[in-house]
Formats: sequence, C-alpha cells, structure tokens
Amino acid sequence: MSKDIKLKMSDLDTYLTKIDRVFPINKLLEQHIDQRVIVNYYVDSIAGYKYFHSGAGAIHMALNYDGVFNAEGYYQQLIEIREMIASDESKKVLELASGNGFNSSYLAKKNPNFYFTGIDLTDKQVALAKKRARRLKNLNFQQGDFHCPEFENATFDYVFQLESVCYAQDPAKVLAEMYRILKPGGKFIMFEGYRAADFDKQDPKIRLAAQLAEKAMAIKEFLPIDTWLKLAEDTGFKIVESSDISPAIMPTLGRLQKLARGFYKYNSLNRLFRAILPKAMLVNSVAGLTMPFATEYKALVYYRIVLQK
Repeated sequence: MSKDIKLKMSDLDTYLTKIDRVFPINKLLEQHIDQRVIVNYYVDSIAGYKYFHSGAGAIHMALNYDGVFNAEGYYQQLIEIREMIASDESKKVLELASGNGFNSSYLAKKNPNFYFTGIDLTDKQVALAKKRARRLKNLNFQQGDFHCPEFENATFDYVFQLESVCYAQDPAKVLAEMYRILKPGGKFIMFEGYRAADFDKQDPKIRLAAQLAEKAMAIKEFLPIDTWLKLAEDTGFKIVESSDISPAIMPTLGRLQKLARGFYKYNSLNRLFRAILPKAMLVNSVAGLTMPFATEYKALVYYRIVLQK
C-alpha cells in the first residue's frame, strides 16, 4: 500500500476537523438523497472524474491486487467480466448505469460477436457514451432507469454493473427486474460497495467516516452486504460467487486521499475552488479523506458478486 495513505485514528480526527470547517458535517449528514440529487452529482462531477480520477474515462475504483496503484487497474473489473462471459456464441449483455460508456465500449471491442446495451439516467452521460461508441456496431446506449428497465422478459444472457446499484432507491425492485430480464441461467455480475454486516458495532468515528463518504458520493447509505445477499436469494437468484476484494481498492483510495489532502491544505485555494466549481464535485474530497478509514477498518467493504437466475 502507498506510504502516502494516512490511516491512524489521530489522522481521522484531524481530517474530520478540516472537513467540518469547509463542509459542516451536520449538514452533510442531514442531506436528503433522491434521484435528482444523484443525477446532479454525476453531471457536476464529470470534469472532476476526468481530471482527478481517470483521464481514460473510468468512474469506478481501480483493482490493484498487488497493493500498488496502477491505472491499468481500472480495466481489471472488465477483464474479469470478459473471462466470465467468454463464449463463441453470440450473447446479449446489459450494463446498468453505463455512464460515459467506458466499460461497455471496452467489452464490445473485445467481444465483437456479443451485443451490448447500456442504460443510464443522465442524458449528458448517454450522449458522451454514444460519442465514445460511434464506431461500434454491437453497442447501443439509451437513457433508462434500472428500477424499471424497458426490456422484455428473458432478454439478456448477462447483466453487469460497477458501483451503481448502491444508488438504488429500492434494491429489492432492482433485483426483481434483473431477474425478470435475464434469460434462464443468465448471470448478474456486480462489483459493488456495501456496509459490513457488523457496521452498527463499529467504532463511532469509523461509522462517521463511512457515513460522510456515502453522503459525499450522493449515496443514501450502502446496503449491508448480508442484507443484499439475502434479498438476492429471496428474489430467486443463486449466489455463484460472493468475494470480499476490499484490499484491491485501497491503492486507489490512497491516491484519492492524497489529492483530497491538497484541497484542504490551503484555505485560500479551497475558497477559490468553492467559488468557481460545483459543490457536488468538491464534496467528493470528503469521501477522499474518509473512505480509506472506513474501508481499512472494515466498516465498508467492496465485493465481487455473481448471481445466477
């Protein structure tokens, strides 16, 4: 892990004080999260993700299993998905919350015999995705809501998502819809963040770090992992895989924490940024400071999950 990452509880105390001076913590925790807030967050954060997270267009965590950050890790989830869906036969694949098209464009290029569809809530992201995929004949993007996808029953062989179902207002409904639109034997592949099953027993400061990270990313709250898996089984899914791969995102979290520390280091600089940049983009810095603690101390976890109909 990077030596730049700060994980002592004394560091967390310092960061909470700095955050409170710029973005009052009580107001952050009281923020109401609904679909409008989520859409505005992603629209306002487009430039931030591009310039501070991934110039190539990834808006998810890199997976670096060796503990050292490398931007190639932004492709690791896609490499693993490609291995899971490998087939000589033509298949239909749906991506939920496809954003700017980074994920499905990569997979469509690697799997020319498959047909990919991506849905996203935001018209701006759909427009960016269509531009990215303009030369790909086996890929289509459209505006859509994963709570009520407008597809016929048993349409897709695979559905996948990277760090998006955490925004579900009704997780049980999303699971039911995925079950409906998957073909018999079809798989729902997820790389997603959750609260740990014992979240409520965690140190109060670590819980606060997790809650601030959630609000900063416009997430009402991550669902506990055990709750999600039970919902999946209750829907009718078979759990093929459920793997905690949290250590693989720590290098990314360390990198983002270092960037966030720079924002809080100079009062004149963060005042300037607050005057000219969208608040939603800047509040990401709160997650940058606090999410490494929530993950290192296991209040938040990152899982690879495969469900089968």
